[in-house]
Amino acid sequence: MRLNNKGFTLLETLISLLTAMIILSLSYPLLKALDSPSYYQEQSARQFFQFVQEEINHSTQVSITGSSLSIQDGEGRTVTIESYGTNIRRRVDRRGHELLLRDVKSFHVMAEGGDVRISILMEGGLELEKQIYVFNKK
Repeated sequence: MRLNNKGFTLLETLISLLTAMIILSLSYPLLKALDSPSYYQEQSARQFFQFVQEEINHSTQVSITGSSLSIQDGEGRTVTIESYGTNIRRRVDRRGHELLLRDVKSFHVMAEGGDVRISILMEGGLELEKQIYVFNKK
């Protein structure tokens, strides 16, 4: 009588399952360590500051009313940047609704001499501030 020796033994199967379980149990902490922190909120806020600075650089007049920023552009339009719920929006001549920044807890605009200081507190606790020089074109 001839025996067929081409299959796996129970011991070989258990060793391969044990090896697979060890590798799988170690892979989660390794992948978690590779996960980098998200800088989405900070990047969005810095992009917002850059956009506001461009608006102010191309303006003919800048005024602050409460916590909103009104900018008179070269075409005679009034651009308003204001808080809207948990967002910051941009409106042109009190029409339209363009979201510039999301997940904002507080938004403050202050005049300091010839500058505009913008403070933003994001919902994740990130606090950013930017001082923008207003060039007098007169």
